[in-house]
Amino acid sequence: MAKTLNVERGSVVKLARLCNCTEQTVRNALRSVTVGGDAERIRVEAVKRGYAIKKRPLTIDEYNRSYKEEL
Repeated sequence: MAKTLNVERGSVVKLARLCNCTEQTVRNALRSVTVGGDAERIRVEAVKRGYAIKKRPLTIDEYNRSYKEEL
């Protein structure tokens, strides 16, 4: 299973509005509790918009290498 994505404070609300879903859905997707198209879309948007953090912002290549789940 994929790893948990850490995001900046306040970005869960922004992602929920962007993806037209609840904040709990976003939290579950970022923690990889849920799998599937919507969860993957939420994780990809978090990376694309720069919300996913490590010590520095996470790039899409790093996401694909380490976090993307195999469907």
